[in-house]
Amino acid sequence: MRQSYVYLVSCLLSFSFNVCAKNSKTQEHHADVSWTVVGAGPAGIATIGVLLELGISEKDIVWVDPKFDVGRLGEYYYNVPGNAVTKNYVFFVQQCRVFNEFPSQARDKLFEDSDSCEECILGFVVDPLLDITNHLRTKVTSVQDSLVSLKRNEQHEWHLQLNNSSFTSHNVVLATGAQPRKLNYPCKNCISLDLAIDKNKLTQLVDTQSDTIALIGGAHSAILILKYLSEIGVPRIVNFYKHPLRYAYDMGDGNPTHFNGLKGATGRWAYNVLEKNSPAQIARLKNSQEAREAWLPLCNKIIYAIGYTRNPVPLAEGHTSQVDYNSSSGEISSRLFGIGIAFPEQVIEDGKKEAMIGLIDFMLYAQRVAPEWIKKLHSRHIELLNNILTISIL
Repeated sequence: MRQSYVYLVSCLLSFSFNVCAKNSKTQEHHADVSWTVVGAGPAGIATIGVLLELGISEKDIVWVDPKFDVGRLGEYYYNVPGNAVTKNYVFFVQQCRVFNEFPSQARDKLFEDSDSCEECILGFVVDPLLDITNHLRTKVTSVQDSLVSLKRNEQHEWHLQLNNSSFTSHNVVLATGAQPRKLNYPCKNCISLDLAIDKNKLTQLVDTQSDTIALIGGAHSAILILKYLSEIGVPRIVNFYKHPLRYAYDMGDGNPTHFNGLKGATGRWAYNVLEKNSPAQIARLKNSQEAREAWLPLCNKIIYAIGYTRNPVPLAEGHTSQVDYNSSSGEISSRLFGIGIAFPEQVIEDGKKEAMIGLIDFMLYAQRVAPEWIKKLHSRHIELLNNILTISIL
């Protein structure tokens, strides 16, 4: 009898491992679906592609997003010049077979410049990503809706409440994105970073005869907008910054470099124009209380270009944007993971944590952590069955 038990449980172990590897339902898995990815920006697209690449069944994946239009990148940044060379975007698209198994003129156009070391506008990569999104939606189950709440149920599965439906998922990946960060400086007429970053939209929001615009920030987005404002012809621009200009690479004079420094056309403009022959209408000031008290009253409009803050995460436990996560593994909680600009990988550079928020960064991070997510699930399942085996032997 004892040998029969050992044989039976051994068979169960072998069978369960194979089933778990395919991510099908097991006896410990009572959720409606196995995997849910929330968010369809670049990080969400990368996650879907990598999960499929790792052998997760199309039937086991649900993808949730209110628009499926490549996130904030597709909605607001189509006309923005990228700060990466074209071949970097090509690399992203080439990483998953499912991204390339269908005809796409936009993808082919991107590939034509696969060896280019020049920057392109982000629309050049948005178009193929939109084609990829539409193709992925024919494979996995896509739900065009917004996440309202996320909590564990009594079976310890994740319950997702959407605006128009609800379901449970064994694993959830949050690729929920971020929004421009703002401060409460005393200048009420604020131009959103999402609009200011597009030169055509910015042109419609400024008065080239009378505006005095406060621009807060000194990193890539701020300097790009500073370039725009000077080219548009805004008469007075006051740029409040925290750090001196930093560049991602040697600009030719042996300047020090920084991990997240300026690059591309924006970096070249900052180095050759802003530093060497700054336009007369630009005043750059170290952001201090004294400087703000003296200069902000002169400004009738303000733009915050100070980075992004995570979109609220509606966890039932009461957490919103302040959700802790392991930036090395992406793990937020058991079978709950984060990725993308909301939950980026972080590295130490010059003793300071720096977020990895480029498209390539999202893809490489997904390729590294997703196998670990799956491996952990397998390990937990095998541990449970080993316990059964021990009990059976006893």
